[in-house]
Amino acid sequence: MKLNEYIKELNSVKKEFGDLECIYSVDDEGNEFFPVYWHPTPMSDDKDGYKQQDKKSPVYVCVN
Repeated sequence: MKLNEYIKELNSVKKEFGDLECIYSVDDEGNEFFPVYWHPTPMSDDKDGYKQQDKKSPVYVCVN
């Protein structure tokens, strides 16, 4: 999912339900949920395939 689509979906939820708390699930089955504490972070790949924080040439946005 691209950032514009994600923002559009979030704005739609906000418009319908208000300024709700953001949480995340630890797995696909929803076995546990925790609050989102971190701000979105621009990321890129390094030579080993790991994601690195990168505000100059990001290719991803890490949302948590």
